[in-house]
Amino acid sequence: MKTKQSPKKQADLPLPEPMELAKLAAALRPDFEPNFEPKAALRTAMELYVEAVFFLRELPSTSEDDLVMKFGSHERGMALMARPMKQAMERVWEDTLELDPPRDDDDARRFLAEQGLPRKTARSVLNNFRGYYQNIRSIKAHDAESRISSAQMEARFKRIKNGREIYVIPKFILENMARYAKSKRRESKRKSWRTRKLAKKPPGKTVKQKVSKSSV
Repeated sequence: MKTKQSPKKQADLPLPEPMELAKLAAALRPDFEPNFEPKAALRTAMELYVEAVFFLRELPSTSEDDLVMKFGSHERGMALMARPMKQAMERVWEDTLELDPPRDDDDARRFLAEQGLPRKTARSVLNNFRGYYQNIRSIKAHDAESRISSAQMEARFKRIKNGREIYVIPKFILENMARYAKSKRRESKRKSWRTRKLAKKPPGKTVKQKVSKSSV
């Protein structure tokens, strides 16, 4: 009487496809090896495959970011660390207020007035932006951002809304515009004060007058 054999238990370790193993063995083959033995190369390839499977299994359940920080290249790691700052900057640039030239009032002008820089017209706002941006370009002359002209930057702010042209300006730029305008006003006041002070100061005696007085 024949006994029924139990089916062969399938290995828990997934086996590679023959072609995959052959490719790995071929990659491990030393160049110009006259006594190359395929079986030895296949054994080495299988050893690496088994170790790779268990290495992956033993990894803790981590996120993609954790894997990049632990095993990624230096460039990937640096890019990952810079991502939060980049995302924060993107949010800052997306926080905008509208400047609507055809209207007498808009969010951008109201915000500037709150910052101590009231402006009646959109043209005045744009003129202030140009002055502020030219100053930034002169300070950061070697930065890539400085290659962008004020006209090009203005073009980035332009949008079409309800058939008319408006500007969406990041709030942080409006804040910086107000700070720059106020600093220029303070500097102008200091210069005026020094000029008035020098004008009121009595003229000092010349060298010729001092010599003639001392000779008497």
